[in-house]
Parts: sequence; C-alpha cells; structure tokens
Amino acid sequence: MARKLEKIGYSHLYVLKGGWHAWQAAGYPVEPK
Repeated sequence: MARKLEKIGYSHLYVLKGGWHAWQAAGYPVEPK
C-alpha cells in the first residue's frame, strides 16, 4: 500500500510493523468509526 501511495505523489509515509493490531496493542490512540 505504501508503495502505491508513493507512486501517486505521497512522500511522508511510514509503515507500521505489525499493522493495525500492533498499533492498538501498544495503546496508541484510535478514533471510533
């Protein structure tokens, strides 16, 4: 996904190892749907 975004012009991208589940498990903030 990051490479696709890079190809269309996005330049400040970060890849989170472990994805969404790792983000939540680390206790980082999330917005409800």
